[in-house]
Amino acid sequence: MKNNAYLILMVLLTGVMMYAQNPSEIVTDRPDQTDGAYVLLKSYLQVENGVLFNKSGVLNNFMVRYGYSGSGEIRCAVDLGRINSNFSIFPVQFSAKQRLFNQSGAIPLVTLIGYLNFGPIASANVKSNEIEGALLLAFQHELNDAMAFEWNFGSQSFRNDPKFTLLYSYKIFNRATTFVEYFSDFNKSSKPVHNADVGVLYMLPTI
Repeated sequence: MKNNAYLILMVLLTGVMMYAQNPSEIVTDRPDQTDGAYVLLKSYLQVENGVLFNKSGVLNNFMVRYGYSGSGEIRCAVDLGRINSNFSIFPVQFSAKQRLFNQSGAIPLVTLIGYLNFGPIASANVKSNEIEGALLLAFQHELNDAMAFEWNFGSQSFRNDPKFTLLYSYKIFNRATTFVEYFSDFNKSSKPVHNADVGVLYMLPTI
């Protein structure tokens, strides 16, 4: 089994929630690879932006989220940056989250997430004619007010390519959280690829 683990540093630059009454209510899906199980409150709008640095280049992750019900939200995301000396705008992604179970004792918070990646909406060097779907289950278990485990499992494109991530986070203080994460890609046509990253998430004051 091939192991291509490497280190990535990601920092959340902006986390803004409109209509927020309490900054502690802000929970982001950026900048890590693990999608959170938390769903925005109804009628909340949240804008997130993260920057990923690795040996291939720099990638900016932008996402807009909107809570359309008490247990669901819709999202739009786009990644752009300079990878391997080429500037690219990657396919625009639309997704929806639906909470299935709340955390109760040993039972974690569980959310179903569906994705559509629009290949035609991208820069020429990464554009495709395909619209790909994906489906993941997101889990979250808070150990206390500062520590939590999160993990995802599902398919990236319904093509026998399961995805698994595992993240541990620790809140340093009110607006800053560190995390350590493992994420893997499996594909029947190639050997599994295993990766790891660490990061710091910082949220600016709400407006």
